[in-house]
Amino acid sequence: MTSDSDIEAKLTAIPGIGPWTVNGFLLIALDRPDAFPAGDLALRRAVKRLYGLDHLPSEPELLRMAERWRPYRSLAAAYLFDSEFG
Repeated sequence: MTSDSDIEAKLTAIPGIGPWTVNGFLLIALDRPDAFPAGDLALRRAVKRLYGLDHLPSEPELLRMAERWRPYRSLAAAYLFDSEFG
């Protein structure tokens, strides 16, 4: 099985494809357990609300917070999305 980092390296070499797209692909299309699209606005809003933050967390800040959810960050993302969209 190709690693997530190998897939990210190959796909981000294509102009217009960045980490958000790759992590969404890993999460939804490939059903990978540790994909986490930290740049996603809905995830950032959910974390702001659920953690009672006074600011929208940046992508690097959210990635640091999500480290504790490894190796199941995809599950965390699913719960965060559900908390935003129901």
